[in-house]
Amino acid sequence: MHNASLSSPLDSVCYAHALIIVNLTNKGNTLGKKIKMNYASYATSIQLKHHIELIGWPVNIPFQNPSAIGVVADTHKLHDSLLLGVCIWKVMNPAC
Repeated sequence: MHNASLSSPLDSVCYAHALIIVNLTNKGNTLGKKIKMNYASYATSIQLKHHIELIGWPVNIPFQNPSAIGVVADTHKLHDSLLLGVCIWKVMNPAC
């Protein structure tokens, strides 16, 4: 499903990261908050603070900034997961 109009692996990395940011911003706007993505402290700065999570990240790809993935096929897989809505932001269920 990789988008043939992306001319280089860097385009795919940049586009995957942009999709994460745009989707996060959209989810943040529904919550009335502007949110900046933070891969290094995702659990505290995103999940605990904003109660949202990115689900559907491809299993065999380490969770990190797409520019750090390093394997072109993996960036394409992440890119496609984001485009197809397999990898999405969800509001977390409150703890009981």
